[in-house]
Amino acid sequence: MGQTPSQMVKSSLVNRHDDRIQSLMQSGKRHRQNKDYEQARKQYAKALDNIIKKKHSPSDFYDELLFQIYLDISRCHRKLLQVDEANYYCRLAENISKQMRNKLSYDDSLNSISDFHLQRKSDSSEFDADAINQIRVVELRNYELAIGTLYGKIGKMYFSQCKYHEALHTCKTAIKIQAKLGCQNKVDIATLHDIIGHIYKMKSMYNDALSHYQLSLHIRREIKETSKLDMANCYENIAEIYSRQRKLKEALLLYETSRTLRQQILGDDAIEIKHSNGRISKVLYLQDKYTQS
Repeated sequence: MGQTPSQMVKSSLVNRHDDRIQSLMQSGKRHRQNKDYEQARKQYAKALDNIIKKKHSPSDFYDELLFQIYLDISRCHRKLLQVDEANYYCRLAENISKQMRNKLSYDDSLNSISDFHLQRKSDSSEFDADAINQIRVVELRNYELAIGTLYGKIGKMYFSQCKYHEALHTCKTAIKIQAKLGCQNKVDIATLHDIIGHIYKMKSMYNDALSHYQLSLHIRREIKETSKLDMANCYENIAEIYSRQRKLKEALLLYETSRTLRQQILGDDAIEIKHSNGRISKVLYLQDKYTQS
């Protein structure tokens, strides 16, 4: 049976309202591309307000829409250096992704679907409920990876602003999400471990700092494109912890390894080499001091 005039009017209003939301999101995207993040944020906020006012019944479409808006608002706040607001909206996006996951009846393992299997399904005209769920799982995995990446950027910003408590929690959350999903950006994960190590070092929690510095070194060793300077920094971070723990023999070896790597890239006259020499001299001094005592 066809729609009644009342149903047709309601349907037209819904479509018009949805078009308005999509238009606002496209406007926000254009402002972001032009690096006008404040105007972009305002457009996304208007789109969010339209969704909330309409009080949509829960659906996959509006869950995805809310997720994207929260994520985009968070990105705008980050670019505006408004880190607390960026973190707030990122958490809202994460909550939406958890709701979406709870709705899925498919196996909750995110890595159980191959791209080849999906391609075969998409080539077929027979798209059953299971195939749709499989696609949703892959989409959800991409959403959660975006959250993990954004948390990492927010954590780095917290650290740069000396908000160490927030940085520690946010960086750990980012690592947990990215490691769970098999993130390919290993350098980013290694950097987050470095930041956590720095925070623990400042708290004099040297065993925890050492653990994260060693994880960073392990990850970078597995990455072919890791630069010698990054490796030198890793060795120096670990050496500093050993030095503070009075494991002077281990500290000296790693400081010398770090200096050698830097010399290969920077030469003997770089300021970084002078800093390395200073640290090595300090360890040698401490060795003599403790030997004499």
